[in-house]
Amino acid sequence: MDAQRSAFPLRLVFSLASGAYVVADHVDVNGAQGNLVGLDNAGPMLLVKVPPGEYTVDASYAGKHEQRKVRVARESTTVNVRWPDEAKSR
Repeated sequence: MDAQRSAFPLRLVFSLASGAYVVADHVDVNGAQGNLVGLDNAGPMLLVKVPPGEYTVDASYAGKHEQRKVRVARESTTVNVRWPDEAKSR
C-alpha cells in the first residue's frame, strides 16, 4: 500500500480511541460533485483517488457516526477517524 500511496491523495485510517484499528461499517466521501465513494466494510485503511479539493468524509462504526471536513492538496492527506472505545462492544 505504501508504494501506491502517492497515486491516492486521500488516506483514511479507522480506529478506536485506544488505537485499535477497526473496519468501518460504511464510508461515504462527498465532494462538490456529490457522492464519490460509498463503501461498506471499509478499512482499517482506505486509499481514495480524488482530485485536489474539499470533501466531507462520513463514516459509521457500531451505530456511531463520525464526520470530517477534508481539504486534499497535491500531496497525500491522512484523516484519522476515531470512535470511542465503547463502540467496540457490539
